[in-house]
Amino acid sequence: MELALSRKDKLTYTRRNRFLVGLDTLGRKFSIKYSILSLILFFSLGAKAQLSTPWGEIAPFGRIFTGFVYNADPRIKPGKTFLFDAGILGLDYKLNDRITAAIMYDVTRTTNFAYADSLGISNYFEGSKYTAYLKMGQINWKFYPGFTLSVGQILSVQYLLPNDLWWGLRYVDVTAQEKFRYGMPADFGALLSYQVNPRLKIKIGAVQGEGPFRYQNEESDFLYMAKLEYQPWPGWQFNVYYDYETIHPELLKENKEVLSLFGGYKNEEWMVGVEYNSMKNANFECDHDREMLSAYSSYNFYKNYGVFVRIDYGTLLLTGADKHYYFIGGLQYIEDHNYFVSVNYRQNNYLINEDVSQYYVNFGLFF
Repeated sequence: MELALSRKDKLTYTRRNRFLVGLDTLGRKFSIKYSILSLILFFSLGAKAQLSTPWGEIAPFGRIFTGFVYNADPRIKPGKTFLFDAGILGLDYKLNDRITAAIMYDVTRTTNFAYADSLGISNYFEGSKYTAYLKMGQINWKFYPGFTLSVGQILSVQYLLPNDLWWGLRYVDVTAQEKFRYGMPADFGALLSYQVNPRLKIKIGAVQGEGPFRYQNEESDFLYMAKLEYQPWPGWQFNVYYDYETIHPELLKENKEVLSLFGGYKNEEWMVGVEYNSMKNANFECDHDREMLSAYSSYNFYKNYGVFVRIDYGTLLLTGADKHYYFIGGLQYIEDHNYFVSVNYRQNNYLINEDVSQYYVNFGLFF
């Protein structure tokens, strides 16, 4: 039943409603302005800024990798060119001690097929050479002591964490696993991590299997993975990674398996790392197996100056079974832990099946 209100009561009631609506609108406008102002502030504050908001802590970060290459062999085109290998922009977010997130965009070509992919598909969507694409969009939830669940587009645990950080020269070149396609840099799925003790961590998960560049197709199933990370003594790291990707049997193709082993040691001056990778039924083809060994080392010999060397050997190409090699050696200068310059020499025999020499200058900036 509705209560009978006098004209004065109705007027008071109407004014009160208008006041509340106005107050709510003002609050929404303030929230929007505060959000926009917050974004402007933390992008203007620079590298190590961290912004505290009513919704949590936000910290921006970025990476720029660029350089120049001269190819000594005239058959390698272009003979000389400026490079832009990565332009990364991202945000780290912390809601509380249990829930964090990160989102990251990178600049590269979304797909660049010179031939059909492993399932015979060559008509995926494609952007320009410098299209920005989502490289990472990950939510982490520490739901129980020692356990963390990560969902979304997660970075590769096969080689990006911690192998890529161990190599530490991504602005020069990516690790062998990424360069020669023994795994994807990121993928859509879920990952469960368990910190058994300070020295041992176990990770298991399932992802789409297509990586960050294209949609999930209907031919293949998920990629299931497991990894052990072990640090027996300070400075030492050992990893064992395995994944298994199934495909529908009516396609008359074989399931694919990948095994990756890593061992390394580092201190303030020296770093050494060795990786072994094998891929059974590459491209889902029976008996099309690939394997590769990568070894690298660096030494900081004087203040901000250092040298590094790396050699990759094995089945480096996606097709065929021939063995090839890839060598990098050079000098590095570091300033304030975030600016890097390298002059390096590279030699390989996989580009044209003959020995070729390349001369690089690389620049990297982290902020």
